[in-house]
Amino acid sequence: MDRNLTVNEQHELRVLELVEERERITQRGVATELEIALGMANALIKRLVHKGYIKVKDAPSRRYKYYITPEGFIEKGRLVSKYIANSFKFYGEVRRDYEMLANQVSASQSTGVCCVGTGEVMEIAQMVFAAHNIEVLCVLDVLADEGER
Repeated sequence: MDRNLTVNEQHELRVLELVEERERITQRGVATELEIALGMANALIKRLVHKGYIKVKDAPSRRYKYYITPEGFIEKGRLVSKYIANSFKFYGEVRRDYEMLANQVSASQSTGVCCVGTGEVMEIAQMVFAAHNIEVLCVLDVLADEGER
């Protein structure tokens, strides 16, 4: 079974989170949060309503109020579980890759490395290298904005 969330599942999960987190969320707000077109947000919300995950209630001034249903909570739980399982799998794969690199560095009798990148993957690399007594001498972020260096 493929544990990766599809783009549609990612969008559905985010909409369910938004409806649960926020007192008022609009279709425009969903579009902005997901960085999608307003029409796409409308179709996404309609799909969730059709599946029974969200209920819509009329509110004043031609607006709508969205509520997550019990089925929506169950679906949100399923999607979060799938996301977490995928994250653990990804973590394990990245850690194994860095373990292989650390073993190669250790075999070459080097004591330090320079790394390119930042974020969670770099944190995993630093943990693995530290466990192998390999010093991270520098970290280069090639994607950093000029103003942030």
